[in-house]
Amino acid sequence: MMDQFIHKIRALPRDLVTLFGACSLFFILFCLLASHVTTDEYCDYVVDKEKNFIRYKDIAEGCDPFWTDFESFPYHFEVSINLLRPQSANTLFAYKSTSTNVTAPIDAIGVNTPVKWALGFSVGAGYEFFHYDWDFLAKYSLFTTTEKGSTSTPLIGAVIPSLGLGLLDHTVGNATSVLGFTWNNLEILLDKKFHFRENLLLFTSLGLETTWLSYSQKATYTGGTYLGPQSAVVKRTSHLFGLGPEAGLKSNWLFADNFYLKAATTGSLQFIYQDTYYVEKSALPGYNALFFKDNENFIAPTLSLSLGLGFAQYFACDTRFISFELLYEQRTFFQQNQLLNVLPAANPRFTHATSDLSLQGFLFKIDLRY
Repeated sequence: MMDQFIHKIRALPRDLVTLFGACSLFFILFCLLASHVTTDEYCDYVVDKEKNFIRYKDIAEGCDPFWTDFESFPYHFEVSINLLRPQSANTLFAYKSTSTNVTAPIDAIGVNTPVKWALGFSVGAGYEFFHYDWDFLAKYSLFTTTEKGSTSTPLIGAVIPSLGLGLLDHTVGNATSVLGFTWNNLEILLDKKFHFRENLLLFTSLGLETTWLSYSQKATYTGGTYLGPQSAVVKRTSHLFGLGPEAGLKSNWLFADNFYLKAATTGSLQFIYQDTYYVEKSALPGYNALFFKDNENFIAPTLSLSLGLGFAQYFACDTRFISFELLYEQRTFFQQNQLLNVLPAANPRFTHATSDLSLQGFLFKIDLRY
């Protein structure tokens, strides 16, 4: 019974399961935390910082006390739904030619794996201390997506593989590519808060960032005069682990009651340990399989930029504070896409195809303080 239930869950779209899980987690914690309210039933009176009872409707509104009142809530929890799109080079898997020539002259156009938008999530928890000027935050993010692309022989022309040493000087009938991208990220940050004006907050942050990143491309070629009913498979994979210090700068500018603009930039310098693989094989008689593996240790930077709009509000008789933010973020991993390419020569040799990886998209974040 349980196996059938798990099978049905796996059959659902991954984006839907991710969205449902993140929303469920937030609302469960939200209800648990919001239930601890120490005011009277009708919320006619609340207690100010001097322990004096004042009428709720007489509380001053506006931007003057906005950024200072919520500092009396040391605990906070945040969750965000991230609509992201990875960007990477090295997604080429075939050329579509207007002729059947495989030697010069050739007129062809490259076919890359299309990359679409996908959902991820982030969840974090923090605590403010030292008179609420310092904030400790731990945040975990996950994003994974699988993209597919394919092409077949046109009415006039041919499909030329862009990968595979054994397919050199041959055409195929069909070519498909499956691109996989998984990003796990853990940040542990210590923020320092500065009040420049009553409606302007500036945060400086220093901490540690850990990244697990997996990137792969699997190209499958079938048909043609050479392969016939057989197929050839080329798979390139990169697994990366990074660890290093992170620093950042964030600002919130309250431009109207409850509404504010947010801008942030963070960067890290990570020590990277990376394994890369190249596998090429086919069931065709006489096709020589290739298996290459390499690992590298190097130092590489990452950079994140975000800009957006936020809305914040007190609730539960001013004993809770909640904010909603819609942000655009661009995160770049410099020189961390290092797939292996096999080049034709007298003897096969392989080399790194080095380029940057990036994630860009929109983040919808909810932050609860109590």
